[in-house]
Amino acid sequence: MSNSLDFIMQQTKKMQDELGKIEQELVQAKIVGESGAGMVQAHMSFRKGQQEVKKFVISDEVMAEEKQVLQDLLVAAVNDGLDKLERYKQEKLGGIASHMDLQSLFNLKN
Repeated sequence: MSNSLDFIMQQTKKMQDELGKIEQELVQAKIVGESGAGMVQAHMSFRKGQQEVKKFVISDEVMAEEKQVLQDLLVAAVNDGLDKLERYKQEKLGGIASHMDLQSLFNLKN
């Protein structure tokens, strides 16, 4: 029984270490959502577990458009950025399972 508990504790520690590394990577990630073929960009990142828009970059050509066009492009750029942030986060978190010996964890027979 002690070996099983030791193994579980080791796996828990490994997972905590991996999550700490991933959290750092997420905070340092800079994602750009785009719309209008890149004419509007939403620069985004993670901060304290939340998604955050850092800045917008808007081409001069878009500024000549009607207000509604700009609003639609801003929304589309933010939504694109949110999708990219979520995919990035899932990609990073998906790697945890591959680093853990989860198969052994659930088939303990000591």
